[in-house]
Amino acid sequence: SGVIQKSSGGSPFFTTVSGMDSVHPTAHAYTSAMDFVLLASGTVKKKDNGLRVLDLGVPIPSAAPTLVASPQLTNDVSGDRNVYVLIEGTNLVVSTEDRLEWTTDVSTGRGMVQTTERIDAGDFTDGTKWHPDDLFRIQVQVGDSSKVFNLRVEFLNNEPPDSNEPVENYYYIDFPSDHSDWSIGTDVWSVLEAKRSDFIRVGAGFRVPRRGLIMANWDDIIAIRITFRTSSSSFVAFRDMKFIGGEGALTGRYQYVAVNVQEESGRYSLSPVSAKSEVIDVDNQHIKVDPVTESFVVEADETWIYRRNLDTQSPYYFIARRFNTGEFRDNLPDDDAVVGAPDLPDFDHHKANFFRIHPPDNILMMESMYYERISYMTADKLYMSEPKNVDSCDSRHVFDASGARSEKNLWVHKLPGTGLLLGTTNEIYELRGTGNIFEDGSID
Repeated sequence: SGVIQKSSGGSPFFTTVSGMDSVHPTAHAYTSAMDFVLLASGTVKKKDNGLRVLDLGVPIPSAAPTLVASPQLTNDVSGDRNVYVLIEGTNLVVSTEDRLEWTTDVSTGRGMVQTTERIDAGDFTDGTKWHPDDLFRIQVQVGDSSKVFNLRVEFLNNEPPDSNEPVENYYYIDFPSDHSDWSIGTDVWSVLEAKRSDFIRVGAGFRVPRRGLIMANWDDIIAIRITFRTSSSSFVAFRDMKFIGGEGALTGRYQYVAVNVQEESGRYSLSPVSAKSEVIDVDNQHIKVDPVTESFVVEADETWIYRRNLDTQSPYYFIARRFNTGEFRDNLPDDDAVVGAPDLPDFDHHKANFFRIHPPDNILMMESMYYERISYMTADKLYMSEPKNVDSCDSRHVFDASGARSEKNLWVHKLPGTGLLLGTTNEIYELRGTGNIFEDGSID
């Protein structure tokens, strides 16, 4: 075995490089890049910035983040189906499947039911206050979806003077036939959704003697109307009408990964991506994210968290950077993650790179800097580091000169300008290009 030593501040005295005290005496490589001296021998790879010697390659997080969804608050506002009355249409039936069904009128195409049961459509049973971002959801069924014109849901603050007359104070929302939530087909169920803030308020409130104008709100609902409009008479039904509460911005199936990060002079070296977390299904909620609870390794200063919504997104987008490993609350809307989270340090790392790998073992030669990259040469491959990141390579950017097993790499050398020479036992190859990364991840 052999050792690798360095001089101490230019003096004639030498010290053994940490971790390089028992390495192969000949299979070694050196270069300097981005304030580091890089050293490699067999499976031992180091970087030295003059103050400390660290492993080359930021360690991967040892496990995926763990996830816990915030409690889901629901307020069922369907009411007692047995007290609904038919205002327009025919054949009102309370189904054993806990749904209310009827048929729209032959002449008008309208079908209206109404209940005058007092319902608190505001606060939730645990005392949580209603919020404009609460989600309203109703499941509806139509005999033929092509006949649908509109569904209107009204929450009334006062009883109508006549059952089919307008009221003075109420909230309403329309789901026209072109609403994206409608399912197409015969006798299919549709799940229609909107935010509480999407409801339109009608009326200014009530005048009460000696108290003046009192604004009625979601806590003062004393009647509900459900009105279908169809092109001709049709079977219709509804069930499971509710508000889903909380100020959570996340709805869908989410999965998380993490990377460890080392910052050096404003440059960020990222580890390969961690294992993927479990998939968590949330509805108008936030998620508590707990990165690996181990203390930060010496080679990492922070951890970055990436997330994707499996229902709408393919890439994992950066959502947070953590300088400790305590849990945090993720409530970043999907659209904000796509355009870039507020604390994203470098947009080049906006999306998680699952092709990131550590520099290879058995490096024979290194060359720097080629398009802000280090070239790591082994006996049979040439690896290109990520830009401004000595600690990682991209598995898509690994070059094999000819593929012949008998051909071995001997040296690599940068040319002035934009060229790179690779010498092998068979040939001398020249690489040229712009160094740009294309949309598919390939490199020019």
